[in-house]
Amino acid sequence: MKRPKLHNNPLSWVETKQVEIKGVRLSDVQYVSPDKLIPNALNSFFFKEESSEYFSKLREDIRERGIIVPLIAKKDDTLLAGHNRLRLARELGLENVPVQYVLDGLNDDAEKEFIIKDNLYRRQFSAAEWIDLYKKLYPDFDEQIQQETRGGGRKWNKTEDSVLLSSEHQSRLTAEKIASDTGQKVSAVQKQLTKYRRELRPEQPSSKQTAQSDSSALVREVSATLDALERKLRNADAKTVRQILKKLEVCKTRLARLVN
Repeated sequence: MKRPKLHNNPLSWVETKQVEIKGVRLSDVQYVSPDKLIPNALNSFFFKEESSEYFSKLREDIRERGIIVPLIAKKDDTLLAGHNRLRLARELGLENVPVQYVLDGLNDDAEKEFIIKDNLYRRQFSAAEWIDLYKKLYPDFDEQIQQETRGGGRKWNKTEDSVLLSSEHQSRLTAEKIASDTGQKVSAVQKQLTKYRRELRPEQPSSKQTAQSDSSALVREVSATLDALERKLRNADAKTVRQILKKLEVCKTRLARLVN
């Protein structure tokens, strides 16, 4: 699909991408007061606020063209899509904004999915931001990741269904499920999960580090042995001390051979 070009504005595509949730019927466009609409708490829970640069560009676009794409709300005026446009409409003092209402009732999972996909269509997320979102979507996300990281033997197998935060859905969380829930490609999710698992996995020492550690331990052991020997020889007679020194010289010669 080609991105539409409207006045060469970089936000034209961003603000004209409609949210598509299969089976949801929308009303005709109505013009209502911005003060009538209620921001959805799930929006701020799942997503952080956009940058000041984003709002600056969007503000100028609305001043120039108005709000082109209708906001989407439930029958009780709770917003599902268009939170940033609503914020700027109030800031700019617009008397009315275009709104389409969802005609059918949405269960909790469908409402979450609607809000999530509306944001994901419009934003660019870092790998860390994706992981933060998954932790909010799936309460046992870290538990499942850590189990796999510890070598639990359970893989990211495919599932046939996809339900956000459903208490009745107990199947294994998979990359395919996450991709379906968030509208991403499976390969993109797999990369995010792989990177996160690597971050959780304890760093394994290299063979060089292991050798250095073993050498240090050996030096400490020999030093402790010599200290103990010195303490025992403090009250020994001279003949015994000379015999010990002779033995140490032999050991020194043998060690020198190992170095050379």
